[in-house]
This record gives sequence, structure tokens and C-alpha cells, in this order.
Amino acid sequence: MTNRRVARESALQMLYQLDITGDDLETVAAKYWSVRFPAAEARSFADHLVGTVRERREEIDELLTRYLTNYRLSRLGVVERSLLRSACAELLLEVTPVRVIIDESVEIARDYAGDDAAGLVNAVLDRLARAQGLL
Repeated sequence: MTNRRVARESALQMLYQLDITGDDLETVAAKYWSVRFPAAEARSFADHLVGTVRERREEIDELLTRYLTNYRLSRLGVVERSLLRSACAELLLEVTPVRVIIDESVEIARDYAGDDAAGLVNAVLDRLARAQGLL
């Protein structure tokens, strides 16, 4: 597994914990990294993704809401919502090819939440990327 994949999964897991527990980012990150020991590059990128979601949450949620069809962000499962936020943050950073972000996000969704979630993640990220001129 690549460092970026580990980072994306770690970001998903931390965002999930933030959503479920309501704890602050420092507490969640400290607990998370106390039991996981990825490469420094993976940890740094995961922290960057989670930090970007926290800093730009309103913008990210507004973008996702715009491109969710027949869904409300608040009604999505926590895994799907956390993964979409993380992927959207990565799209906004513009440091990774868009297709890589979408493909990895779809695979992670499939692994963590099943085929239906993978389809939803693919559709939302594809619409968002196209509308933003990234594809």
C-alpha cells in the first residue's frame, strides 16, 4: 500500500472519529497516532488533509451539497461523508491528479462501505471535478 493510500485511509478514520466523538482535532489526532505508526510522509499528508477539512469545512460542505443529487450531506453515512470531505479537500489542494483522487476514493469507499457507497463517491466527485473545471 502506498503512503498516499495510507494517508487517505488515516484521514478518513480521523474524520470519522471527529464526527462520531465530537472531540477536538488535537485529541483525536493524538489518540489516533498513539496506536498507528505509518511512514512520516503518510502521517504528514493525512494530517494535512484533516487540517484542510477542518479549516475549509464550510466551503467543502457547500461544494459537496451542490453536487449531491437526491441526498443531503447530513443524511449520508459517516464513512461516506468523511471520505467525501477528505477527497474534496484533496481536490482543493490541487497537488494530486484528479483521476487518482477519485479512483482512490472509490476504492476506499468500496473497502469501507461497499459498492453502493463507491458509486455515490464516484458520482459526486466526478460531478464536482467537472463543474470546477478540474476534469
